[in-house]
Amino acid sequence: MSEKTSGFRLSAELGGSLSADNLEVLGHLQRAVELARGFALFFARCNLPSQRDDLIARLTVLLERLGISSRRLDIQPPVEGLLADLQAACRDVARRGCLQVCGLEQFMPYEDPHPPILGQLNLARDRFRSLGCPVVFWLRDEAITRLAQGAPDLWAWRSGVFEFRPEAELVRAVQHRMREDSSRWRNLPAEQKRAQIAVLQGLLEDYKTLGESPVEQRARAELFLDLADLYQAIYRWPATIWCLQEALPLVRALGDQALEARTLFNLGHVAYFYHNDYDRAWEYYGQALALYRAVGDRLGEAHVLQAQGEVLAFQDRREEALGRYEEALGLYRAVGDRLGEANTRKAIGDVHAFRKENDAALDSYQQALALYRAVGARLGEANTLQAIGDVHAFRKENDAALDSY
Repeated sequence: MSEKTSGFRLSAELGGSLSADNLEVLGHLQRAVELARGFALFFARCNLPSQRDDLIARLTVLLERLGISSRRLDIQPPVEGLLADLQAACRDVARRGCLQVCGLEQFMPYEDPHPPILGQLNLARDRFRSLGCPVVFWLRDEAITRLAQGAPDLWAWRSGVFEFRPEAELVRAVQHRMREDSSRWRNLPAEQKRAQIAVLQGLLEDYKTLGESPVEQRARAELFLDLADLYQAIYRWPATIWCLQEALPLVRALGDQALEARTLFNLGHVAYFYHNDYDRAWEYYGQALALYRAVGDRLGEAHVLQAQGEVLAFQDRREEALGRYEEALGLYRAVGDRLGEANTRKAIGDVHAFRKENDAALDSYQQALALYRAVGARLGEANTLQAIGDVHAFRKENDAALDSY
């Protein structure tokens, strides 16, 4: 058998952790690219970024053995420059080569039913012929479905769709690693949070195909909640709402009160910060508080009490707010959550400052400042130093105020 016709044998040589089904699909994709002359449009369905990256690397090796070069392009905003980026990348591809494209789904957010990218791709269909080489778009399952529905003219030009199945062990291993790292990635810069969102979205798509047992349902519920946390951290509130609404029936069907409490607590945040609906926020927080107490989750209880304090403070019910903050403070200290304690002491200081109880405010702020510094929370430290400066400025203690500022 010649090298040019031995795609399946070469795929098997690269087997590794790939299933037999995915090795066969990879061989079909290799053969399609090999036979293409000039422009051809292929779509590869793969949900998990790590699995996609592995498949791209394997395909690149297989094609290079056939004398076909391959270049990868990770699409970056702005979307208006997409076709120009593709054209520039294709010019860099050798006379016999192909382009593998990743990242198109970032322009098709879950919460947007009609993303502009689909119309733009549909209108630009005829210009794709100028690319002059085979192009493989790697996309998640839902993104391929949306592209087929929203850009039907471009979709009609497809030369093939290659569907890679999720590798169950890899999916579970990645989710386990993500949950272990969750306390770290929630503090990442916004761009890295978006990369983590892509991983979680891929996991979510794969779990849809792995079954409907309680194990898979729990995994999907946890993924929706983790996604909601990340979306909220980058202020994508519609996406946050969508994730929480998807999670709530799942956690209730599971009968998991702890996950239900977490979902209701986050829905309270949405009502408070996004909708400015304080009554609705109070209702969600109250439901979450009862559930956290029922399961004995003292840290969750503390978080809710602090959030209720914020609602009361905003409604100018500051004495009641102090009561909630003091309850939260005791719980944070009991479980050893120093950041939670710092946030609560800062909130107590804010109440005292509003009431012009300046000595009490400074005392709370100083305690918060020490805690923020101890845990390395620099944003909390900065906000507290500003608050201390404001108190000194109010008291006409200008030198002390400048020191804090």
